[in-house]
Amino acid sequence: MRLGLRLPLIDGEMPSSFVSRLARLHGTNPRDFCSDMGLQWPHVCSAHTEQLAHLAKLADVSEAQLIRWSGPLLSPCRYQVGEEIASTGVFRRAVTRICPRCVHEAQAAGLRYGPFQRIEWLVLSIGVCLDHGTALLRLPNAGHAHDTYDLMAQIKRHHGVIREAAAAEGFDPMTAFERYVVRRIQGQALPDWLSTLELQHLHRGCLTFGSALLFGSASNSATLDAAQSRAALDKGYSALQSPAQLLAALSQLKEAYRTERPYFSTDMGEFYTWLKEEVEEPKLEELRQVLRTFIVENYPLRPGAMILGREVLAGKRMTFGDARQVSGIARARMEIALRHLHGAGPASATVISDVKADDISAVNDFWAGLCNLKDAANALGVHPAQMKSLIDAGVLEAVRLKSALRYVTKASMEAVLKQIDALPVDHASKEILPISEFSQSRCISMAKVLKAVQDGEIRHVYRSRELTGIRSILIDNEESPIRQRRRHQADMSIAEVAEHLQIRPSSIRELRDSGYLEQVHRKNPDTNHRRAFITIGSIVRFEAEYETLGQMAARIGGRPMHLAKRLDEDGVTPLPTKGRLVRAYIREAFLSEAAKFPSQAS
Repeated sequence: MRLGLRLPLIDGEMPSSFVSRLARLHGTNPRDFCSDMGLQWPHVCSAHTEQLAHLAKLADVSEAQLIRWSGPLLSPCRYQVGEEIASTGVFRRAVTRICPRCVHEAQAAGLRYGPFQRIEWLVLSIGVCLDHGTALLRLPNAGHAHDTYDLMAQIKRHHGVIREAAAAEGFDPMTAFERYVVRRIQGQALPDWLSTLELQHLHRGCLTFGSALLFGSASNSATLDAAQSRAALDKGYSALQSPAQLLAALSQLKEAYRTERPYFSTDMGEFYTWLKEEVEEPKLEELRQVLRTFIVENYPLRPGAMILGREVLAGKRMTFGDARQVSGIARARMEIALRHLHGAGPASATVISDVKADDISAVNDFWAGLCNLKDAANALGVHPAQMKSLIDAGVLEAVRLKSALRYVTKASMEAVLKQIDALPVDHASKEILPISEFSQSRCISMAKVLKAVQDGEIRHVYRSRELTGIRSILIDNEESPIRQRRRHQADMSIAEVAEHLQIRPSSIRELRDSGYLEQVHRKNPDTNHRRAFITIGSIVRFEAEYETLGQMAARIGGRPMHLAKRLDEDGVTPLPTKGRLVRAYIREAFLSEAAKFPSQAS
């Protein structure tokens, strides 16, 4: 038997919608129509196969198409939605959800063209109509459960709301996620990494992950409005299209919500909670494995930790507390070393919250290769105060770990000691001086003398049998002074001015107290404490008018002690000062007096 009055089945239309149109065509309601035609309306709504087969014969339509778009129940709470499977969490078969403009156009065109209920509109992942870009409208349920399936009655019951929604202006195209879901339902999507996920998995994963990415890991997806949910679903879909994109997005979450002690469940928010709840679902195992890999690589874990249903035997990161138990290195020293090894300076805002297991040996090697200034000074046989000048002169290599914390590399120390050990032992026939006396006699820092020895500028160098380290170096007294005076461009410390003017530091203080030199206080970059400096301007003015005994002796090539005796005999008086004698003279008087001395340099 076939119906005399028939209608075409619209692609994607549900059987209940089709029967509702047929009933309206025959001037009755779906329940009475089904009774007259030997059908059962509740069974048609529930997609019973034998009912759909009978309906196909009556209406002369494709039985396969009726079944395909019927949404049959496969198991408790799981339905076949087109070519996909979905649970009641994302597919609502017993509701009316329509496109207002599709209804409006169909009413104008006649029953052959609708109105109709597409199966894809009942999937919560889809928020707009593909054809019109109009937000889908869910109508209130009817008083009786099966009356809600009567589409024509529902449209008549709520025609005012539908007309108002259809008249609203605007076009909101489907998102990439919505188009993907439609293709999945229609069987048109190409196989990809997400193909094994059922629609409820796809929806929940994209929603929770997108919500964390857009609104923060502490966000609650249940509180999002329709526009926010669509945005979150699309964002989550774009981040879940491949394992590489997922890993990149997880890194973004970790960086965005970094705390002093980051934890993966906090950083990932609802996304991790959802996967943990679905730990028994085999279709999500590949997704869980990507997360496990990321967690093991990026978060500190203790052996035996359970991550998404799997035990982690050994993590690749550890907390500072666990690292200290393994290495014996305190957190402060561990963090200093890691900042240096990873190129993050002391002033960097980068938070180091944990330690890679592979970094432990590197940190141990790092500290084993360094020596603090005090111990280095003892090993080299010098005073700790001399270490800075040795570093500045390039004799030793140093590492600055904090603004005021420097260490000397043991390799550079060993190189200096090895060079000293290779020197010949002192010779009795030579007039040799210890390096400290040679330095004082030339008014040149010991660091510069040692650098000149290393560079081969001083060649007659020996080693004492009795002493060790730098103190054991002996230099031929006949060696010429090292011409290493430099033009300073900035303010200098008292010690640096003393070296520059070739007099003692105590004499510099006397010149300062007597008003010849000007002193300022500034933060010392090596210690972060305030320190006194002599201004470069006052030094320039001083040298323009005056010359020290050491400077004149170096210029004419004489000994300062001999020159001082001759000046005293000739009545040339030093500058007047408030306290002790300072061997500095007015330049004009000094030059006329110096002309009487034959130059030893010639």
